[in-house]
Amino acid sequence: MKLPTGWKLSKIGQELDLLYGKPLKKQSRSGGNIPVYGSNGIVGYHSHALVNHAGIIVGRKGSCGEIHYSQSGFFPIDTTYYVSLKHDHNLAFLFYCLRTLGLEKMNSHSAVPGLNRDVAYDVECVLPPLPEQKKIAAVLSKLQNAIDVQDQLSQSLRDLKKSTMNHLFTHGLKGEKLKKTEIGMIPQSWEIKDATSVCARVTDGTHDTPMPSDNGYFLITSKNLKGGRLNLVDTYRISEQDFDEINKRSKVDIHDIIFGMIGTIGSPVRVLPDHPTIAIKNVGLFKVGGDELLGKWLCYYLGSDRTSRYFDTYGVSRTSQKYTTLGFLRSCPIPLPRKDEQVEIVHILHSIDQKLENHESQKSAYQELFKTMLNKLMTGQIRVKNLDIDTTEVDAA
Repeated sequence: MKLPTGWKLSKIGQELDLLYGKPLKKQSRSGGNIPVYGSNGIVGYHSHALVNHAGIIVGRKGSCGEIHYSQSGFFPIDTTYYVSLKHDHNLAFLFYCLRTLGLEKMNSHSAVPGLNRDVAYDVECVLPPLPEQKKIAAVLSKLQNAIDVQDQLSQSLRDLKKSTMNHLFTHGLKGEKLKKTEIGMIPQSWEIKDATSVCARVTDGTHDTPMPSDNGYFLITSKNLKGGRLNLVDTYRISEQDFDEINKRSKVDIHDIIFGMIGTIGSPVRVLPDHPTIAIKNVGLFKVGGDELLGKWLCYYLGSDRTSRYFDTYGVSRTSQKYTTLGFLRSCPIPLPRKDEQVEIVHILHSIDQKLENHESQKSAYQELFKTMLNKLMTGQIRVKNLDIDTTEVDAA
């Protein structure tokens, strides 16, 4: 690779030292405002720092090669390294630079992942002059700040949705007197029915393990349900033949609700028209019979804290991992207000979801832009040395 004029090719060990963190047991951390860093980030707080200035922390054991940045004094524990500079570099730039070098892939231990610093020292890095380092760091910091803002807004909306659901599923919208039920207090006019009375069918997925296929239909398990979303990254496909053999039990249709039964209990996902055709294995399936409103209402209720508490109290067994049974799924009590109140409550929660989705989409867009810019800025494909960029935020780093 031809380097831009003024840039140099070096090795990590020529530019910095990786120093060992110090032991600090959890019970010895006295609180305060000094962050304590382990390999996976902040693990607590302490009253005094081991390093009295901003710095970079590198995971040594466990989450080896993970890179973290503290903007003030910090205490790195003995599962980490912290960076000591040998030459005049911008610390924020080095933080971003180290994230591009693949240190997290350099596990040198078999049982517990670990990063050998002598191996890390031999990794090559490309370094621009200090003024350009600051400008690169300033651009990336602004993008990271934009990501953080969207993340904070998303978290605020998740908190708002949680509190709104707790209120609505207890008090409703009509200002009615409340009555005590097996699931807690609910409005006087609401009914409670078990899931089999509400749904066309309640079942679970195949208990077999079909052979994976290069194409075909997605097979969903509980691990693919997270935060009320369907994650297809860690799943695999099954052939059309296998799908045809199991689909009577486990084929998922539009507006059905899938519900984690093992490990992840709950986290319901309502299947929408743009979802791919899927089948399920050891996952609960609430078939709502084409009633779209009921499907929306049921999915919101099944994703509420009230449902989570009910399952934890009455419906979860624990062996090596948590699980619930099909029998309990079928008998799960569902509160039902009149249709007009369902419509209003669903509309309120859907409005919050739309705003949340908007911020999550913006966050994803910023993250993709950050990845692109990180790669191109660190390799000199995009140059910023002649741009008028405010570097105040990173000058002290």
